[in-house]
Amino acid sequence: MQIQKLIPKHVIQLLARLGIVLFLMTITRIIFYTANSDSFKNTGITDFMAGIWMDCISIGIWFIPFYALSLLPMPFVKHPYYKWILKALYIFTTVLMLGLNLLDVEYFKYTAKRSTSDLFTIVTAGNDINQLLGEFFTDFWWLILLFLLLITALIWLYNKTNRITEDSHSFHYGYRFLNLIIFGGLLMIMGRGGLGYRPADMLTASQLTQPENTALVLNTPLSIRKTVCNQSLQ
Repeated sequence: MQIQKLIPKHVIQLLARLGIVLFLMTITRIIFYTANSDSFKNTGITDFMAGIWMDCISIGIWFIPFYALSLLPMPFVKHPYYKWILKALYIFTTVLMLGLNLLDVEYFKYTAKRSTSDLFTIVTAGNDINQLLGEFFTDFWWLILLFLLLITALIWLYNKTNRITEDSHSFHYGYRFLNLIIFGGLLMIMGRGGLGYRPADMLTASQLTQPENTALVLNTPLSIRKTVCNQSLQ
């Protein structure tokens, strides 16, 4: 009850939805570790805690459109069509992130690293990746099944957050705008990895663990996003 007095319900709802993503990302990391445990001999709880922090950074980056629209200080945010758009954006972003993580569960065996933006270059070039993807769908059907189960859980948990509702007759522009600045700003800071001079990147993951465990701490969505940004700056 005290939390609801300090944090408005629409923000609690947003944080719950982002928490669902974090939970499912953690599950994909456990799957990644289980399938590639031979590559990670010396691991501990701190590696998984560091991985959760890297997932938070990834969520802070990938979900900027979602939490910006969720915190928008406009009355139409309560309209059913607007809520449908938010849900579609949320599911699309989460499914993409989970899919990239699960892709590396097996692709890691070929590269010994998290996939980067080079993956898309290989795909468009039509090299061996096309054959590998074909083998992936036939040989690793269990990953596809897990992927579908995660999507089902995602939708079910998202619908549960609809129970966190505000009074339909209450809407304060100034209050909502303040929440946008405060909580939107905090989430963007999380996406940077803090208030340091340089935003977090793949090097950050290597600083949080032993070099051989970097791929475990890192996540594929962040690896791809950072390398895409680096290529665009070159």
